Amino acid sequence: MKKALFLSGLIFLLLANCKKSSSDGNTTVTYQVTATNSSGIAISYNNVLENKIPVNAQNSWTFDVIISQKPFHAYVQAISSSPTSSVVTTCTVNILVNGSVVKTATNSGSSTATAEAAYTVQ
Repeated sequence: MKKALFLSGLIFLLLANCKKSSSDGNTTVTYQVTATNSSGIAISYNNVLENKIPVNAQNSWTFDVIISQKPFHAYVQAISSSPTSSVVTTCTVNILVNGSVVKTATNSGSSTATAEAAYTVQ
C-alpha cells in the first residue's frame, strides 16, 4: 500500500513538472530580409496586432513574431537603396511559419529594389 502511494505521488510530481509541449497554440512567424549592394533597407512588417511597423536595417534583418490568434496576416515589405544609380541592388524577403518558408519575393533595381510578401497563417 505504501509503495503504491509512493509511486502514485512520484508519477504525479513528474507529470506536474513536465513542461508544456509545443502544442500550446503559439505559432512563430519569422520575417527575413536580405539585400546586396545596398546602402540601407527600409522595412515595414506586421506585428502581433497586425499593425505595420517601420524599421531600418543595413544588409540583413530577421524578426520573430509569436502569435496565438489565427488567422494572422503576415506581411513584410523591404526597399533596398543602391549606393549609386550605377550599382544594381537586390532585395529578398521571406516569411517563415514555424521554421518553414511559406512566401518569398526578390527584386532588383539600379536605384532601389522593392520586395513584398504577404501570407495568411490559418
